[in-house]
Amino acid sequence: MAPVLVVGAVLSCGHGPITVKSNAILTVAGQPVLLADDARSQAAFKCSLSTPCTAFGPFEGLSTVLTVRGQRVLLTTTTAKTLPNGSLIITAPGQTVLVAK
Repeated sequence: MAPVLVVGAVLSCGHGPITVKSNAILTVAGQPVLLADDARSQAAFKCSLSTPCTAFGPFEGLSTVLTVRGQRVLLTTTTAKTLPNGSLIITAPGQTVLVAK
C-alpha cells in the first residue's frame, strides 16, 4: 500500500518543481487526486524550466485497484521519465489519509 498523490503533492522533474492540476471528482482533504491522464497532459503537469519538459511517461507503479472514472490514480510508487531528459521525483504525496495498491 502506498499514499495516493493529490494536487498538493511535492513533485519535480530534475529541473525543478512541477505544478500539477486535476479535475478528479475524488478528493482527499479537499485536494483532487492525481490521475494517469492528468500526468500525461503538459497543461496539468508543468515543469518550472523556461523551456519546460514536453512529456511525462510512460508511467509505472500506478494504482492497480483505485480508479476514478476508469483512470488509475498516481501513488508514491509511481515512476516516469520526463522528456527531454530526467525522471519524475516524488518528495511528498500531499496527503497521508488515503493509501492504495
